[in-house]
Amino acid sequence: MADKAKPKTLREVFAIYNSFPRGRRIVGYASTAGWLIFAIALGFAVYFGTGFITYLVLAFLSFLSTTHSNYAFTQNLTQRKVRRIDYWYLGTAAIGLLLFAAAYSNQREIVLTKIFVAAHQSGEEPIREQVVSSLKDLSTFLCGDVMVRASATPCEGLKRFSEEIKPHLSAEQIKGLREKFSNAVTMPYSRMFPIEKLKANPSLFSPLSVIQVRLDDWAAYMRSAPAQTAAPRDEEAEIVYGLGQLVIWPFLLAYALALRITKVTIDVFEWAK
Repeated sequence: MADKAKPKTLREVFAIYNSFPRGRRIVGYASTAGWLIFAIALGFAVYFGTGFITYLVLAFLSFLSTTHSNYAFTQNLTQRKVRRIDYWYLGTAAIGLLLFAAAYSNQREIVLTKIFVAAHQSGEEPIREQVVSSLKDLSTFLCGDVMVRASATPCEGLKRFSEEIKPHLSAEQIKGLREKFSNAVTMPYSRMFPIEKLKANPSLFSPLSVIQVRLDDWAAYMRSAPAQTAAPRDEEAEIVYGLGQLVIWPFLLAYALALRITKVTIDVFEWAK
């Protein structure tokens, strides 16, 4: 059995380090010192609770120092080894991206729902405007001098009813408006005529029937409105997603960025053979 390689002494390690070109040695020593400084600073930041952004910045600088120190003092650094860095930082970035996407799935559903709701509401406006336009035409008829002299009650009821027309009402609310219209306008209007005349001339209700048709169209459109609440998520799953969103994926991406910058340093200063 072959003898196990003896661990190198500290003097031998420094001898290897000193065999590298001067610029590479400086980067290696500075990065090693930087790693110690930033690691200690990160510990103090956590202890004093300076905030997540501070943790992330110090962690990134620590990652950057670690990767620079590692590759600056790597013996026989070949282009093949350097190209392997791509797998590390791309893999790390991919994992971070997946965690990011998973963590924001609920927020994404909320945003998409808001987009669909906004699109639906924009389509509601012309339908609601038809209701308003028909009410104006009916107001001209019921609030004219001839009708008011006969009875001002339908006109007054129509004015009160018109104030109830508001944007983005639900189908149930519009259904309630239909009942209010019947009580406030249709019933007082029908009392203006004898029953025999109403039976003989049903077209007397035509101006009012237009409003009811418009309200039905409006209610039918609003029944197709998308739900404005996102699907509930299990509390434990929410904690896991929150952990990935707030803690894990930013540090993974910081590590991936540190690896990428290190690879650029290696290429620029031609450390690899």
